[in-house]
Amino acid sequence: MRKLLLVVAAALPLAGCPLDDVLKPTPSTGTASVAGGSTVTPATIGTFLSRIEAARGTALTVAEKSQVTVAAQQTRNILDSTQQKFLGAVGGTVGLDAATIGLLFPSATQPVSQPVVQKALESKLGKKLSGYESTAVGAATALRNNSLSSIKSGLASKVGSAVGLPGETIAAMLPLLGF
Repeated sequence: MRKLLLVVAAALPLAGCPLDDVLKPTPSTGTASVAGGSTVTPATIGTFLSRIEAARGTALTVAEKSQVTVAAQQTRNILDSTQQKFLGAVGGTVGLDAATIGLLFPSATQPVSQPVVQKALESKLGKKLSGYESTAVGAATALRNNSLSSIKSGLASKVGSAVGLPGETIAAMLPLLGF
């Protein structure tokens, strides 16, 4: 049995255990960024896990911490993908590249209003958007905002069921992860 525990302890870091960075964080000067998004950092996930434990009144198991960490990182990836689709759709509609559009709307985690998007694009282009462009940008903005809301709600439900707390309680803590 002791040999098995030693093998498991040695294999977890090699297997890319999702809690490795939480349990043994390495000093860093920053995290990678994707279109205004960022990875879920050990500091943010650690704070999030601590708040969950406080709300629940008991410590989380290693398995629960792992589930929460994986769910948070998967959600970040989905949010970044959704943002990239939004930037590509808007850029393709108005004739700008996604990187330029990304500078106008850097946050992948916050909703944006259609008038704000339209005004920023018109300012960048130096002209009014056509009827088609305005409609297409409005549709892309609505899809992005609805997707963002759904993704956050899904994460709150998933984490809530994993740790035994209501989804609303978890949703109130999502800003700790930058969501």
